[in-house]
Amino acid sequence: MLVMGICGGLDPQHGNRMEFPIGQGHDAAAVLLSDGQLVAGVEQERLDRIKHSNKFPLEAIDFCLRTAGATLQDVDRLAINVDESVGDLFILEKYIGGSMDTLSGVRQVICDLLQERFGPFEPKKLQFVNHHEAHALSAYVMSGFDEALVVTVDGAGPEGQCTTVWEGRGSRLKPTRNHRTPHSLGYFYNTVIHQLGYTIFDEYKVMGLAPYGDPARYRSLLRSMYQLTPDGWFRVVHEQEIAHWTMYSGGLGVPRRRGDPFTQHHQDIAAALQEAVEIILMHFFQHHRKNSSMERLCYAGGVAQNVTFNGKLASQGLFKEIFIQPAAHDAGCALGAAHAAHRAVQNELALQPTKTMYWGADIGTAEQIEKELSNWDDFVTVRRLGNPARETAELLAEGLVIGWMQGRSEFGPRALGNRSILADPRPAENKLKINAMVKKREAYRPFAPSVLEESAAEIFELGGLACSPYMLYSLPTREASRDTLGAVSHVDGSARIQTVSRDSNGPYWELISAFKDLTGVPVLLNTSFNNDAEPIVESVRDGVVCFLTTKLDRLVVGEFLVERRSTDQMRWERLVADLAASRRLVQREGLEPPVGRQIQYAIESSYSGHRRVSISESAYRVILGRQPTHTLGMLIDQLGITDESQRYELLAEFVRLWEQRAVVLRPMDVAQTSPRR
Repeated sequence: MLVMGICGGLDPQHGNRMEFPIGQGHDAAAVLLSDGQLVAGVEQERLDRIKHSNKFPLEAIDFCLRTAGATLQDVDRLAINVDESVGDLFILEKYIGGSMDTLSGVRQVICDLLQERFGPFEPKKLQFVNHHEAHALSAYVMSGFDEALVVTVDGAGPEGQCTTVWEGRGSRLKPTRNHRTPHSLGYFYNTVIHQLGYTIFDEYKVMGLAPYGDPARYRSLLRSMYQLTPDGWFRVVHEQEIAHWTMYSGGLGVPRRRGDPFTQHHQDIAAALQEAVEIILMHFFQHHRKNSSMERLCYAGGVAQNVTFNGKLASQGLFKEIFIQPAAHDAGCALGAAHAAHRAVQNELALQPTKTMYWGADIGTAEQIEKELSNWDDFVTVRRLGNPARETAELLAEGLVIGWMQGRSEFGPRALGNRSILADPRPAENKLKINAMVKKREAYRPFAPSVLEESAAEIFELGGLACSPYMLYSLPTREASRDTLGAVSHVDGSARIQTVSRDSNGPYWELISAFKDLTGVPVLLNTSFNNDAEPIVESVRDGVVCFLTTKLDRLVVGEFLVERRSTDQMRWERLVADLAASRRLVQREGLEPPVGRQIQYAIESSYSGHRRVSISESAYRVILGRQPTHTLGMLIDQLGITDESQRYELLAEFVRLWEQRAVVLRPMDVAQTSPRR
């Protein structure tokens, strides 16, 4: 029996018919179960290359089906994480003046999307699952617990719920109480971080900033924005009132603009906000543990990714065991929806403890990897390693920063050793180096340590945890190790650790073990393999592109070591240029002081937010004239540009656009995998 769970918006990758804002229906994904066992799961962003993709997950569905060797017609039930009535209401609101008599309901819209891509799909096979129930199921079934208190906390689901409590016993998950907007802890957090120049999806950045600040400075102001109630719950000031207090009343000063430096004022706001969230959550969990017979906790929802609080919750010892869903964000709802579909067909839940999160695409066989890498011979040299773990560990010990790709990709927001950037965790300057040369992000942000599971307790204070395989807890680094681990110990001495066992990831465990043999340190710095403009890499091609457009020292893919080759202008001219699949070319008249009205050229996102990158007229005309058989050099020739310096500048512009993922550059014999627009 095959069942599938999905989440996301109602538009295909290039559609804008019923587009959710990027903050709604985000983190689209698909998960496939066969007889209750997970076969495949991937987030849509890994395939359409849109961060936090809010598109309908057609590419993710296709991947899951191909992995199982199945068609959509073989799927017995497909579930999506929203109540059907709420989906219908969205369509009505999107088209004001219509009615369900003249507009298709959400069931028909989804079936039409599926049929257009995969052929006929019976509407009766489609199931709708409440958003927070999907969150709760995703945590409960993966925990392996026979009995647990199940909690979900996020901004809000489409149905308006923002915090829910459930009791899980056997195959039954019973709701006990829920909180609805406006009393949303997620919205409270997101409203305040606007004061720091941040918005949705930036929450984790504020957690990293908080340890630099003093919460006392704004403690009373933040405290006035929420109320703890005797029944263990809480009320928060409506987000519009918070916005007024923070942005207009002057209580927190003038909001920071993006790109402005962070001051002590901003650090203190972050610290006070983090403290407030921890007070609210601890009040909530202490009450519910006291008033529940449940000794174990399952936890999901976007707020469950607050690793600083998670570490403190674990150290409190309130619960005998805690399981936090590794994909606690909305993508995890695809898993919960899949298990709801399984329950609907089989009348029971497929409870099973999670052993791994490596559910995505495999990098392929050695022959497949070598063939893909050979396409880039103009830009890289490739050498097969005799002992990948040992030889890579030697490079890391020499101070190199390496992109590392092995096996199947991870499901969820964390790179867990299969799509990772790795470095020596000892030199403190490595944090600054990687933030600047690869991630292109704020210098204060910390990196996670991956540590051998058997060595973790010697280096970190685990606070009662047996392990932390998914980077879900920020825990203290032991005093004796803080100076040694300068690149992964945060300013407050904490670290968001990943414990690695031989069983969970053999190749990664062997690499860390080899590094320990060389240095005596059983730890590596681990961060996600991507730059600031894209999601984590998925395919070998994604890895090569990220390597070539950052300052990574080396790339290791399976058994192969990849290094840059010295290149000349002609090699760049032999590449084929195209728009990235989620971009469109635009030409508009605009005002450019002091010149006056001018024609402006840009590449714009074809998804919510419509981010724009300005380009030159020459770049615009090259992209406009692109053909699958035309290289950059040929297109530049067609423009009549013969001056070498002008050609060089135009090529340099295309490389910059490639770094921003606004365009795709590829060798002539490599086909564009996404449809051209």
